[in-house]
Amino acid sequence: MKLNFKLLLLVLLFVGSLSAEEIVPAAEPEQPNVLLPALKSLIIPGWGELSSGTDSGYIFLALELVLWGSRFYLEDQQSISERKAFNYAVQYSNIDPALDYDDEYYDLLKKYDNSGYEPGGYNYEILQQAIAAYPGDAEMQNTYVAENGIDPAYSWEWQSYEDRKYFAARRTDMLKFSDQVKAVGGIILANHLLSAANSLRISRQQRFSSQLVLDKDFNPGLLVSYSF
Repeated sequence: MKLNFKLLLLVLLFVGSLSAEEIVPAAEPEQPNVLLPALKSLIIPGWGELSSGTDSGYIFLALELVLWGSRFYLEDQQSISERKAFNYAVQYSNIDPALDYDDEYYDLLKKYDNSGYEPGGYNYEILQQAIAAYPGDAEMQNTYVAENGIDPAYSWEWQSYEDRKYFAARRTDMLKFSDQVKAVGGIILANHLLSAANSLRISRQQRFSSQLVLDKDFNPGLLVSYSF
């Protein structure tokens, strides 16, 4: 092969090469680690894509930051609503602020004006259930009321119907924010999984690369590699 023809071929191969940056001796192309980027993105969404040189990682990373910011905000609003409801109940239903109350107790506060035995009270309803279940058996009725009624230490009495409804609204807000926190948590998990899957797809997709090489006699050649 004449030298001028070799030079012409060298120029043509250089122009036609898609990824050639320098002339290097022929070598076996290195196979990428397809799992490492996916693992990175599973830990921090977008990390794997960015480490693979793909700008789509910024989307997953930005979404992760927005989601965590939303989660912190919703958790704060949940805490505020819960505290508002509790303080309001202490002030307007006379519950003891030193005691611990569960969600079931708060549900009763939303439904009943008081915990007593007068009509509209929770214990009154329990007494009616006891009478219906054990007619004429005062002992069994008392046992039923003792097992299912409200202990005097946990008694309450709302000052007005409007006060009870306001409390119920604050508890509803708290539960709404709690559900939203859970939903955002699920989206955060999905963002991690989708980013990992995207990184795996990028790493395993068909990749063509061309490389300009010279042999020991300075004959030019085009090395095309294909990896998954």
